[in-house]
Amino acid sequence: MNLRRIPLLLYLLAVVGFGIFGAIHRQSYPDITAQPDYLNQLSVAVLPDEACAMASQDMLERFPHTPIIARVTPISDLIPLFYVNQQKFRVQQVFSGEELSVGEEIWITDPSWCVLVDDVYRHFEGGYVAPPKQGQEYLVFLSRKLEVVDGWSDTPVYQLSGQGMISPLFCYQDLDTHVDTVPSGLLDSSVPFSEMSQCEFMTATQTGMDILMEAKHALLAQYPCEFLKYDNGTP
Repeated sequence: MNLRRIPLLLYLLAVVGFGIFGAIHRQSYPDITAQPDYLNQLSVAVLPDEACAMASQDMLERFPHTPIIARVTPISDLIPLFYVNQQKFRVQQVFSGEELSVGEEIWITDPSWCVLVDDVYRHFEGGYVAPPKQGQEYLVFLSRKLEVVDGWSDTPVYQLSGQGMISPLFCYQDLDTHVDTVPSGLLDSSVPFSEMSQCEFMTATQTGMDILMEAKHALLAQYPCEFLKYDNGTP
């Protein structure tokens, strides 16, 4: 077997596994997500320092080679669907790829965005990045446009680049970068989402946060904002 195919196979197995999980617990899923503050009822995993170091390397080495790179702003909150979540964005600037146009509205989704719920387990998975916030602008790395299935809107749907542990969506403004170190006994477990919801990244320590922030700033420097001007040429 080609060793390069092993990560893809593991990824597909994970998707199938989570799909089965969701099918079994489909009744409890909408009960939770229908509540306005449902995210604060969930837990979230955090990255230890070693994983942050590997993730930062992936961010710098792999993300710039993604087919579609753009600056976008959220025009909806994260919307929970059956297993996979989605969020609507407006394209502000296109750095790479011919699929997008400035001003276009798109949905973004990914298997790394999901809510896993049963009678005991209530977990949010967001690729160790807080859900994008309306009013902010984000650098996003997309892999492809998805085929629209019956029941979806006509708005184009794009999938995040699946390279690396970190969800490839980075706010141009720095969010909360302070981390209260997670007790070592919880590193393999989860912490309440409410404690991490405003953080830039979901890390176990301040060291891990600093590592990812340095990588994020290096990426943003490669794709600076294009400051729009009014018709008279003034900002």
